[in-house]
Amino acid sequence: MNSRLSVHIYRFLMYAYPVEFRRRFGTSVEQAFRDMMRDAFHSRGYLGIALLWFHVIPDFLFSVAEVVTKKAGDFLKWRLRLQWVLACSLGFGIARCAALIIGQEFYRELAARGIAGNILGMVIKIAIIMTSIGAMQSWVLAGRCFRKKEWMLYGLAGGVVAALVLQPLLLVVAPVQTGLVRWVEAAFRGDVRVLAERLVASAPIWLIYGAFTGFLQASAIRSDAISRYQWMRACAAGYFLSALAGGFSIPYSAGAPVDSVLRMVLTMVVSGALLGLVTSGPLERVLLNLQSDSKGRS
Repeated sequence: MNSRLSVHIYRFLMYAYPVEFRRRFGTSVEQAFRDMMRDAFHSRGYLGIALLWFHVIPDFLFSVAEVVTKKAGDFLKWRLRLQWVLACSLGFGIARCAALIIGQEFYRELAARGIAGNILGMVIKIAIIMTSIGAMQSWVLAGRCFRKKEWMLYGLAGGVVAALVLQPLLLVVAPVQTGLVRWVEAAFRGDVRVLAERLVASAPIWLIYGAFTGFLQASAIRSDAISRYQWMRACAAGYFLSALAGGFSIPYSAGAPVDSVLRMVLTMVVSGALLGLVTSGPLERVLLNLQSDSKGRS
């Protein structure tokens, strides 16, 4: 998206505001957007413009709602929630694309090398997923409340540690897990069977991954508005529900690529929304605590 097109689109979007608002503030708001777009393009080119729109769209939607309804107070909270859900969905999407590029054959070759290969393969998978989700989430987080680099690194460390701890145990309980999956396949059909398979095979594992991730990631939060246990619990629930939605599987069929891509996009959005909605509550407490501190100082 080039800069001129971006300006035309933003100018068109401005018609969502009331006429009185456009008369008073339209020129200054458009100029502010031009300035931000120029800075974004100079720093990162077209990628900078794309990232700018990622922040502008939630701002625009909720500022229009505020102006039209003349209600304030929840703007920052809802803006954070929307951006957080989008970030989680994009994180799943990037991880899925990386998995398709690497391919399953790579992991099969590692598995053929025995336990060490299985563990290494799982660590690589977890590293890709956690890095992708953590990197996108860090774009949303305010630096005053969170340490951005540490957020991604602690999330990655939590997932890798969980993989190193759990993978040997999973190899031991694999026969029991396989028996449960076979029982599910015999007892259920269709989408219910898919959901039940995830419930017994992958969702409990990702609950533990989420707990490890949340436990370490809480160290990157610069506020006492939420405790380490609260964030760990939110991450555990979020990753569990995302696993049920299929966010950590890559259902791709070369025979039906269009259907596979549509399914991947759908599960990406649903999985990201579940993770984002479950974990946005504790993050909003951090934001509200920051707001109250700022009012107290003023």
